[in-house]
Amino acid sequence: MGLKTEAIEGTVQEVQAALDAAGIGNRVTASLDGSNQLVLTRSSLTGAATEIAISNVDATTTAQLGLTNTTVNGLDGFALSTTNYTGKDAKIVSIAYAYDVTTQLGRLVFSTDDNADLIEFDNVSTNAANKLGIFIGDGTVTTAVDGTDVVGKINGIDALGSGQLLRAVSGNVLAKPGFYLNTAIGSLSGSTTNDTFKVTVDGITSSAITLGTITNTNTAAVAASLELAINNNPALQAGGVGVTVDFDIVTGGFGIISKTTGLTSSVALSDLTGSAGTIFGFTAGVGLNGAAGTAAQGKPDVSAGIRVRVKGGATGARGSVSFVRGIADQLDTLLDGFLDSNGLLSNKTAALNRVLEGIDEDRAALEVRLELSEERLRKSFLANDLIVANLNTTSDFLTSQLTLLENFMIRNRRR
Repeated sequence: MGLKTEAIEGTVQEVQAALDAAGIGNRVTASLDGSNQLVLTRSSLTGAATEIAISNVDATTTAQLGLTNTTVNGLDGFALSTTNYTGKDAKIVSIAYAYDVTTQLGRLVFSTDDNADLIEFDNVSTNAANKLGIFIGDGTVTTAVDGTDVVGKINGIDALGSGQLLRAVSGNVLAKPGFYLNTAIGSLSGSTTNDTFKVTVDGITSSAITLGTITNTNTAAVAASLELAINNNPALQAGGVGVTVDFDIVTGGFGIISKTTGLTSSVALSDLTGSAGTIFGFTAGVGLNGAAGTAAQGKPDVSAGIRVRVKGGATGARGSVSFVRGIADQLDTLLDGFLDSNGLLSNKTAALNRVLEGIDEDRAALEVRLELSEERLRKSFLANDLIVANLNTTSDFLTSQLTLLENFMIRNRRR
């Protein structure tokens, strides 16, 4: 490359300048790793199809930069060459990421469309084991080694241990949603428009639902299609209810969970037609593993939400941790009392709004009374005007009669 090596950082800058001059600086970046080794990184695209090829390397470049003629793809660190593999029976293996909010741990999930398939790993490289958590075997307890979560109490209440993290529980049981869950699915590719079902969510029953012909039989994709079809049903939309749909890898079936919680939360299926039961693993009711929603129980503990990290060391008692709620926390609680949906300000605002509504009602009633009074006065005015007109007519008549009488008297005197 013809680069000078006056200093390590300067060398990296010169390499990057050479990449820019070659027109690939926006795709490949130069940097140093922890041991001051030159690293070339593909700055766009990922996966097995991504690669960096280095060729025509002379002896000077090798001596100064440590580069050699080589081609590296995006997954070499895991000793993989493609992103999708087929098993011995040529079935596609899907890979998904799942996060457990309770344990706050993530994991890779390898699955196929057939619930009876067994997935095992062998020839696992060190990088794949360290970075992805993959190990030899099929993932059962007999081939996996489980660690021990930290155990302890916070504020005298058994805390939830997850690895080195010890988290104070809320001290109460939150309200839970109702859900439907039955058994393993069948062959999703056999679905047709004749395979229909109805779902009742929180007492609202949908019209017939079907997915028609399923082209993508990936369980996550089918779960998303089920969720969309159910939530777009006009009857359920009109009732203001909805669900989430997940594929349960334990039962191998689809779980349909209500978006509400409490005793009124429920999900049940009915009116299955065609092969809906066989294809989706559905049955009438809440399913073999389903349940109705439950109400909240108990009261939250004052220590709820506190987390303590217990670092490595000997097992057993490690001492105690005390906590107090300072002025900032007390101020936060006070402000909550003012700003919460049922707080002082909200209640005052609601009261003033009710007063304004009462004023509006009184104003409307006053306008009605004024209109009635105006109408009554108009009628009285018209009646009086008619009386005056009649009196004027009478007056004119009497005047004419008096005139005639006067003329008659005058003629009589002349005689």
